[in-house]
Amino acid sequence: MKKILISVLVFLGCASVEKLSSQDRGSLYGWVVVLDPGHGGVDPGSSRFHNRQRVVEDEYVYDVALRVRRIALARGAIVFSTLKDNVGERNWVPSRVFPDLRTERFTLDDSIARAGTAELRKRLRYGNLMSRRYPTHRQAWISIHFDVLGRNGEIDGVRIIAADTGFRLVRALERSFGAARRLRDDDPIVGSGDHEHGIRRLLVLGSENLIRERVLIELGNFNNQADLWRIRNWRIREAYALAIVRALENY
Repeated sequence: MKKILISVLVFLGCASVEKLSSQDRGSLYGWVVVLDPGHGGVDPGSSRFHNRQRVVEDEYVYDVALRVRRIALARGAIVFSTLKDNVGERNWVPSRVFPDLRTERFTLDDSIARAGTAELRKRLRYGNLMSRRYPTHRQAWISIHFDVLGRNGEIDGVRIIAADTGFRLVRALERSFGAARRLRDDDPIVGSGDHEHGIRRLLVLGSENLIRERVLIELGNFNNQADLWRIRNWRIREAYALAIVRALENY
């Protein structure tokens, strides 16, 4: 009788744990998200001067990636990043510009990040490894950038570039950033390699990437003063990160 009672208690205990874990899974349970912060290390990416201080792309998009990671993890996703660094999120006032640290490293091999085709393939190899590790999960590849449009300072807002503009993730991102009124007015969604919009064929969105739903998000235009302020404002970066997570939730 004692053994039966113990067995029942163990069973009930296991059932309650299973019930609790099911309730606590979160809205992104079952997702694997590979974040790919643009540039990094000795490749700072695009830049613009603000009050004689150089605002560099890689430091700010890395901060956005950290925010996406935090929010997505809290909602049950499994999250990886192609780059790593020792810095955390920085809730600095916009007038305080991030220093160009050049310390980001590739997660794949711990080498300092740099530009070049061979280096981009390190990002892809890492993402593909994570993709193979979780074959039954929903998967998303999200590269995060901030562009510069020649001398055009009138264009502002977010542009989404995709291997296929019909991807469900693209449309979810369009709804998410559209609801926040942050999409560009002109051609906010374009395909990789679309010469009509000056978009070259992007390696990270190509067939070497095993993750089907893959996008690159340009969060703004350095030549636009409002966008230059937005990327320096941590509250806006937090809102951008939340918009990305909401797109995954509404996939």
